[in-house]
Amino acid sequence: MADDEQTLGEILGVAEAAPSTWQEWVGGILLDAASQKPEAAFAPVQITVSDPLAWVDEQIRGATGRQVGNMPVWVRFFRPAQDIGALFVLSAPHPLDGADLVMVANRGMMTRGLIRDLCRWAFYAVNLSRVVIRIPVERADLQDYARRAGFTFEGIARDLYGVGADGQVWAMSAARCRWLPKPPPAIPPDTSPPASLKVH
Repeated sequence: MADDEQTLGEILGVAEAAPSTWQEWVGGILLDAASQKPEAAFAPVQITVSDPLAWVDEQIRGATGRQVGNMPVWVRFFRPAQDIGALFVLSAPHPLDGADLVMVANRGMMTRGLIRDLCRWAFYAVNLSRVVIRIPVERADLQDYARRAGFTFEGIARDLYGVGADGQVWAMSAARCRWLPKPPPAIPPDTSPPASLKVH
């Protein structure tokens, strides 16, 4: 076989088994990260990306009445000792690296640590730059929770849940996410005294 006809996998001597779905690709990233930390299997909160799509769709439909959407990718955080968990589904990725977030969680599962892990999953593992959630206008408790989690209110989506059933749109971008570590400034701030205080 001529060199120009070989695939990259043949040249490097590795099998090319590209993931067939977005979920498999993101799952591979999480599994690689988890293999670097073997103690993660014994943590009080565990993570899985291997739930079947049919089960995920059933959970989302049962709790929210919504579908999982196009090209879904999901992660489930759970505490086996308490038999509680939280399921997060990102769907309908947008051309500018954004996606819709739908979640289902048991009471007592949503903590600051879990929100931080969710943001790292969405912005680092899935590589999004923006996450959007939609909340029914009558659910003030969920709106308050979104605000406290760092989402910004962006407006009202008319008839989102049916005629006369509006929804609020909340969003968070990776650049404004307070749960992610902030990179150091590219240029250190100027610490010299102002020109009016300089001695000539």
